[in-house]
Amino acid sequence: RSHLGSRRSAKTPLPPSLTPPPPPRPMPGAPSCRSAAAAAAVMAAIVLLGLAPQPEQQHGFVSVTPPSVVSPATSSTLAGSAGARAASAATSTAARGSSFSSSSTTVAAAVAAACALLGLAARRGGRRAAGGAVTLFARGRRPFRPAAKGRKPMVHRSIMRPYMDLLMKEGFEKYKTQDDLEDIMKRSMYGSFRFNFTSPHFVDEIPWFGPGADPSRQKQSVQADHQYDDPFYVRKFLEPAKFKKLEIVNWEMPENFTKAVTMQELVQAGFQYGHAAHHWNQRMLPYIYSNMDNTHIFDLVQTAAQMNRACYYLMEAASKGANFLFVGTKEQASPLTKEHATRCGAFYCDIRFVGGLLTNTPQVGKGIKLYNKLKQQQAQGAWRMDSKDEQLRNKAALIRLGRKYGGVASMEGLPDIVVVVDPVKERAAVAEAARLGMPVIALCDSNANPKHIDFVVPGNASGAKSIELFLHK
Repeated sequence: RSHLGSRRSAKTPLPPSLTPPPPPRPMPGAPSCRSAAAAAAVMAAIVLLGLAPQPEQQHGFVSVTPPSVVSPATSSTLAGSAGARAASAATSTAARGSSFSSSSTTVAAAVAAACALLGLAARRGGRRAAGGAVTLFARGRRPFRPAAKGRKPMVHRSIMRPYMDLLMKEGFEKYKTQDDLEDIMKRSMYGSFRFNFTSPHFVDEIPWFGPGADPSRQKQSVQADHQYDDPFYVRKFLEPAKFKKLEIVNWEMPENFTKAVTMQELVQAGFQYGHAAHHWNQRMLPYIYSNMDNTHIFDLVQTAAQMNRACYYLMEAASKGANFLFVGTKEQASPLTKEHATRCGAFYCDIRFVGGLLTNTPQVGKGIKLYNKLKQQQAQGAWRMDSKDEQLRNKAALIRLGRKYGGVASMEGLPDIVVVVDPVKERAAVAEAARLGMPVIALCDSNANPKHIDFVVPGNASGAKSIELFLHK
């Protein structure tokens, strides 16, 4: 303690090197300190009484009673006393008894002293570990205890495996055919519990009334509360999309289609160059032709075929009245995205794609309404009477909102098809379109992930000429 100095307060904990070790915890099933001390005292008393002579023999001032005459009260008194009393009794008896033999006295004193020391040691150790003793007896006592913190659910416990196997076996024996499950399906569909499909795209309409119920009365009581102001809700549940991802699998081009792009145009635009060989995605391997100077080279035959297929699909969708959204926020693609989207009358995101533009339309719509309001006030000259500071703040807010919502200010619903430049940069737009089931057409470089892309156009997504050719076609 001297090296710590007086500056260390009493509340400051000692360093780990000076902290005393914790007291040892008792082993499971070990006896307590009181029982150990009592057992030692009883053993000492029994040894003394067993080696003592009969009651008719008097030795000095001490009269010893044989073990058979010891009453229960006397034995309890001996058991409750400490081991020290047994040691003192043995010492006094050995000192005053003159007729004992030397060997018997020595053995009795040694055994009594050993028992007393064991009792005191057990008592002292029990006092040390009394505060931190942890019982481990209840660990396996309640195997069916409900799930608590740190415990597995009941169905995942090893003790429940035979029971679960028995239930499964009985279920398979009871319900073997489809007709056997009809009763369960009726109760689950028309009883107190119901399940409904989240989308009516691929299923028939399920009646709201059960067998034996009045359909007219049931229809009057059920009133659907639809969210017509949420385009995501309308597209998901009320008005399914005209162009779906799942329909593209069975879509085929006609044999006498007109080619939109040629191999010579792709070579002139530098479409064949990809990223470095160490910076690529393995899912783009089918579209890579070779590795030249540690740079991937695309197979332009597949690139031309994919671009012609995507162009014909867009042309067919445009003839059916589809709405398009162009997303290209890269430095090379930003001005080209705005130019070609404006030329064909589509929506676009050229500087930033706002998160939730497709999936969180009510929240994003607030920003779009504010942008349209500020733009209308500026056109009408409503800021002339405001102070200069207020005018500067309104102009800054208009510029900031215009960077985010300038290309989608007039978009009332959701687009039908999304055209993306480099899905690595526009991964948020691809994820939201995939959630809504919108077809995605993307210019994918060698490091892109074509998993959620419906029309993959493999090519150089970093060059301005290749991006311009892609958006122009």
